[in-house]
Amino acid sequence: MSQKTRAPTYTRRPLSDWDHPLASAARACCCPAWPAVTVVIPASPDRPRPADLLLCAHHYRVSREAVARVGATVYDASGVVIALPRAPAGGEGRPPA
Repeated sequence: MSQKTRAPTYTRRPLSDWDHPLASAARACCCPAWPAVTVVIPASPDRPRPADLLLCAHHYRVSREAVARVGATVYDASGVVIALPRAPAGGEGRPPA
């Protein structure tokens, strides 16, 4: 008997639904430096759940454009949002006026 497996349904949830505490660590994901920011990358068709990265200040600075391109939200070490996802080009995704 064979069962068909379904791919998970892709639903982009607002990052305000991020239900995990921001991680605190003595080391960033990218190098041995102290983490300066937590980058929360939203779910995508290839990644069904959001992912968080702890980046040092240097690696955050050099990857800011890539972080923005994937629609990530960035939090400082105290948990305050310092960068929000960009609105899609052409106005898609904006709430109606």
